[in-house]
Amino acid sequence: MAMSSPALRIASFVVWACGSSGCAPGAADNGPPVPDLAPLAGTRISVEPSGHYTITFRTPDWTFGGDVGGPLEHLATGAGSDAIGPYHETTFDFAGPTAEKRTAGIRAYDDQPVVIFTQTQAAASANQAPFPVLSTYPRDLYHLSYRSLEFSPSSFTELGADSPWVFFDGDANAFILSAAANFMNAATTLSPGGAISCGIDPAIATLPAGFGQKTVLVARPGINRAFDTWGRALTTLSGKKRPSSDATVELARLGYWTDNGATYYYNYDKNQGYPGTLLAIRDAFQ
Repeated sequence: MAMSSPALRIASFVVWACGSSGCAPGAADNGPPVPDLAPLAGTRISVEPSGHYTITFRTPDWTFGGDVGGPLEHLATGAGSDAIGPYHETTFDFAGPTAEKRTAGIRAYDDQPVVIFTQTQAAASANQAPFPVLSTYPRDLYHLSYRSLEFSPSSFTELGADSPWVFFDGDANAFILSAAANFMNAATTLSPGGAISCGIDPAIATLPAGFGQKTVLVARPGINRAFDTWGRALTTLSGKKRPSSDATVELARLGYWTDNGATYYYNYDKNQGYPGTLLAIRDAFQ
C-alpha cells in the first residue's frame, strides 16, 4: 500500500495479493484436482482518488482498467478471508449518474488469480453505470461465449449478454469475465468504443436501495484451467458442493439421450421401439 504522510492527501492505493509461497513468479500448476495456484497469485490493484482503477495479473502479465467517472470518497484498503480464501481489497464510495451514493470494492485473492468486483447502492436509483466498466484489457484476442438458444451453443463470433465471456490468445492464455451473483438478471455488454461492462440487464430500469452486485474476473495460462478456476470460485463463493464425477447413475455409466435432437430421437429401429433399440445397442457393445 503506497501512501503519503497522514497530513497530506492520499495519492493512491496499491495492493499486491501475494501467495503463500511469496510473490516470486512461478509456472502454472500441472493439473491436480485442486491445484496450488499460489505461483499465479500476486494480482496488483491500484485505485486512484480520481476514480481510475487498474488490475494487473502476474501470469499472464495482463492489465485491466476502468474509471467510475468521478472522484472517490473513503478510499481504503484492508485484508480478510471468505469462502474462496484470504484476500486484499480496496473499497471506496462514489456518486452514480444521478448523484446517488454507491459503495464499491475490488478484491484480489492471495492464493488464486481471481478478482471480485462488488457494488452496493445506498438508495434506489436508475440502473445506470454498472461496475466494472473495463476500457483497458488485452485486445485483439479470440473470444468464446454461449448463445441464448436451446442447449446454449457456443460461439466464437458472438458475445452473449448472459454468458461468461472468455478471451484467449494463441498461447491459450485466457481471461474470463462474468457475473458472480444475480445470474438470471445479469448482462455483459460491449460498448461501441470497445469497453466491456458487467452489471444488471439494462432492461431492468431501476434497482432498489441496498441492492448489491458482484462480478468475477479470472486470468491464467490455459483455457481449461481458467474455466476451472472461474467455476471453482463461483461454486465456492455460493457455498455449492461440487459432486464427484461419478456421483449419479448418469455420470457413472455410459448412456444415450433420447430427447429432441439426440441421435435416437428420430432415428431408432421402428420394429423394436426405443427400449428395444437401446437394448440392442447394449447387446452390440457386449
